[in-house]
Amino acid sequence: MDETQGLVKDFDAMHTIPHNLRVIASRIEPSGGPVTVLSQNYGAMSREMSDWFAAHVMGENSNFNTIKLAVTNSLFIEGMARILIECNAQLKTEKRGLGDVNLEAERKILNDLVATEKERGRKGVEEVDHEADRIMRACQVMHRQFLGLSSTRVLCKIESARLPESGETLSDIIDQLGVFQERISRRLENITKLSNEIRMMDH
Repeated sequence: MDETQGLVKDFDAMHTIPHNLRVIASRIEPSGGPVTVLSQNYGAMSREMSDWFAAHVMGENSNFNTIKLAVTNSLFIEGMARILIECNAQLKTEKRGLGDVNLEAERKILNDLVATEKERGRKGVEEVDHEADRIMRACQVMHRQFLGLSSTRVLCKIESARLPESGETLSDIIDQLGVFQERISRRLENITKLSNEIRMMDH
């Protein structure tokens, strides 16, 4: 959760880059020139990636929220199943003092409850595994989209070399994009690693 919150904040912090590119474009080229188009493409792609991750990983119905609920429920269920097993053991030790109580019927109820709750716990763990796998796939999608941002940055470099009088300003923006992309890439790799660790714990 910390990593994905950081990811969304990183994207939010970089929303000024497309705007700065447009300002530079207005000074160095006619309307609709290559730098203008690059700024629009970069803005659209980065916004789409940020919104997608915010919705799928940060929202109420997100993968991480599902994982959190599934883990909490599974822990509760495991605890309850343990108490039921202890109750069964206690019934065995108190058997002599129970008089006419139908002990087998009581034990059957307890055993059935234990089986039911353990199955619920198992399903919860399966759900955690499923959601962690979905997060890993989401990161793969993001990495592919990231290639588009990298291509845009390369094109900016080409434009910078072509426009020596304004290349320095454009170069500053390109450097900012480089720092941003490196930070995002590190976060995506870390999220993938953490998701894989969650899956390994489940197995």
